[in-house]
Amino acid sequence: VHRITNHAAVAPHDHIFHEVVYVESGTADHNTPIGTDRLRPGDVIVIQPMVWHSYVAPKNLSIINCLIDSRVMRRYWPLLSRVSGAVDLLHVRSKRKAAPTVLHAAPAQQRAIRDRLASVMNELHEQRDGWQAGAVVGVLDVLIMTARIGLGQTRREPAPAVSNRAEQAVLDAVSYIETHLDQQLRLPRIALHVHLSAAHLTRSFTKRMGMGLIAFQHRLRSEEACRLLRTTDMDVTAVAGQLGYGEIAYFSRCFRKHIGVSPRAYRKQHRDGASSIQAPLGSR
Repeated sequence: VHRITNHAAVAPHDHIFHEVVYVESGTADHNTPIGTDRLRPGDVIVIQPMVWHSYVAPKNLSIINCLIDSRVMRRYWPLLSRVSGAVDLLHVRSKRKAAPTVLHAAPAQQRAIRDRLASVMNELHEQRDGWQAGAVVGVLDVLIMTARIGLGQTRREPAPAVSNRAEQAVLDAVSYIETHLDQQLRLPRIALHVHLSAAHLTRSFTKRMGMGLIAFQHRLRSEEACRLLRTTDMDVTAVAGQLGYGEIAYFSRCFRKHIGVSPRAYRKQHRDGASSIQAPLGSR
């Protein structure tokens, strides 16, 4: 979570994580896949992973940016999904159907969300005992506030329903993939582990997660590669090997597909401070 004052224009870009933006002051044109909105103070923008947006012609624009790692979203999704409006607002859909959602908070809501974001920034800055838990609790509170602001303001297609058994199988598959990032998992193995047919699992997983099982696995591995490239001195070959990629060329192709640049370019951007991809909460 960080504050940006006198925000400059930003070219179209996307992220591998959820983003919640609170507009404190100023204005700007906000370009998205479905058109352009004129931002104003009190607006709250919710941007899903891999959905592009840009800021054009900003004037005295000041925002608070909250970047949330997908692992945090997945871990607490069973609780967040029970909040009215959260599924419509936060559920990851295909890129063709997704676009940032711009909400407008009432004055009391503005004070509440601004104060909560400020408390998260303090936790991250001061890093006192228990700061990680404090930051996560604060971010969950921000997501709940945002969902409540969105009630009555957003009209998005609801997430497709699945049976309880299929829902649990999808969650189990996500956990299994997360704990086996160093292995090239195949669909039959995952289906056997979650006790669901491969065809049923594929349909249910794609409806819930917005992508297929194998694409999801490569995306998680790419996210973990980003963390390793940012926080360690491991060379690219070692990073690929740690994540189960036997061929560096194949790893580079998968990484570029999900992140948009090569692993070496990503590391250079991060170390040069030129990357538009910020380190999200949960990857620390």
